[in-house]
Amino acid sequence: MLHPNQERKSHKRVHTGCSKYLHRFDELIMKPIFIYKYEKNMQKKSKEFFNLFMKEGNEIEKEFTREGMNEAALREKSINMVYA
Repeated sequence: MLHPNQERKSHKRVHTGCSKYLHRFDELIMKPIFIYKYEKNMQKKSKEFFNLFMKEGNEIEKEFTREGMNEAALREKSINMVYA
């Protein structure tokens, strides 16, 4: 298993042998037990949000300072951008 910072984006890792069962055990049993409201695609969603925020972050910051948006409205807008 790789740390998320070490993952390569060019290919999907195929688990074989014993690592296949350890990976499935981790994804299907351990993470749902220990992480509150765990979703299987949570990591993918957080990466998409991070990439989107890195691209559109300056615009969001400008709008925040210009319009005086409160924190809740800014959070709602960025969440809507991810799920759009």
